[in-house]
Amino acid sequence: MNKEKRAAVETIIKNFLLSNQVVIADVPSDQLLNMVCDDIVGFGIIESLKEDKDVTDIYINGTKEIIYEKIGEGECTFPYRFETEEEVKALAYKMVNSTSESLNTAKPY
Repeated sequence: MNKEKRAAVETIIKNFLLSNQVVIADVPSDQLLNMVCDDIVGFGIIESLKEDKDVTDIYINGTKEIIYEKIGEGECTFPYRFETEEEVKALAYKMVNSTSESLNTAKPY
């Protein structure tokens, strides 16, 4: 998503969070805003990896672990992981929907 569209979505979400006084203990409001936006318009927990120009590869091993390769650091383990298979599938569909390809049980890759 381009920066202008993301900024528009951020404004809508920020206004919603403020008007509904949404607060999560130990989560700063800026971090909460980024988490929600990443989930809605980005690739969720791996959005920061996707945006890092030095990350060359991302490997998602279901709910077990996320490994990435970074220039100058090699292979690294991401500190977060997906909680459910549904989250992994949702990300896969989101990624495929951003292309002209399709994803189903007959064509799982």
